[in-house]
This record gives sequence, C-alpha cells and structure tokens, in this order.
Amino acid sequence: MSTETRTPEASSVQLTPQAVAPFEATLAAVPDAGTQGYERILQAIADAQSVEDLDAPWRSQGMEAYLGRDLVIRSIQKMPSSYEGGIPWFLVVDAVDEETGQAVTFTTGAINVVAQLVQAFALGGFPLKVTPAESERESAAGGRPQHLVIRK
Repeated sequence: MSTETRTPEASSVQLTPQAVAPFEATLAAVPDAGTQGYERILQAIADAQSVEDLDAPWRSQGMEAYLGRDLVIRSIQKMPSSYEGGIPWFLVVDAVDEETGQAVTFTTGAINVVAQLVQAFALGGFPLKVTPAESERESAAGGRPQHLVIRK
C-alpha cells in the first residue's frame, strides 16, 4: 500500500549530509509504518462506499491529489526511501479532508514537505491544518517544488 511518490524536484536533488543532519534525530522518533499497512488496507476496504472504492488502498496517491485542498494532518509515519541523495525516508501521512470530512492517506517524499512535517512532529504540532501547494514555476530540475501552507 505505501509506495513512495516523488516529484521531479525531490528525485533530482542531492542533499549534503549537513542539510539532512538536523532532521535525523527527529526522523528516528517518527514511527515506522511497518506492518500497519495491512491494517490500513483492511480499514480502507471496510470504509468503501462503492465498488469502485474497493481498490482504493492500491491507488497510491501522492500529495498531488490534494494540492489546494484544506487538510488536517493527524499523524505521520516513515518508510525507507529508495531514492539516493535526498532525505532517507518518505512519509505516510494520515489526514482529513476538511471539505468532505473524509480520512485520506497519502505518501510524500517532497523534501520541503517532509522537513515541515518532521519539524511539526518534533514540535508536537499535530493535528496540523495545512493546504498543500506547489510552486507556479518549474525548478531548474524541471519539477514544481511542493510545500505546505500552514493554517490556523
């Protein structure tokens, strides 16, 4: 269920160990997603409101599906990243779509978003009201860097 999604920005950036170092201790404290993926799969199937929703657990969506939507982040878990040079983890994010009230789970390896959520975790900032956004302009690497607009 938890597969890593990456924006071109995230997969092409080579971070120095010094850039990642401030997040290592906090990342170590973020819970591992581990085998809870199976429980999420069963819960998503039980929550299906239509036949079309029965395969929802395997339709891995990154944060792109929620750009511009108001979300409340409830928790994060980490999974090891298979991408070299970036943050060595991606996050599985548990949130609620404020407009629909629907619980949503998505993955993100976007460097800015991972950093924001890990720091929010360290600060005890969950639940956290956010609106996912991405740059209007492409980066030199061809991607549109993503970030979270924090709301009160």
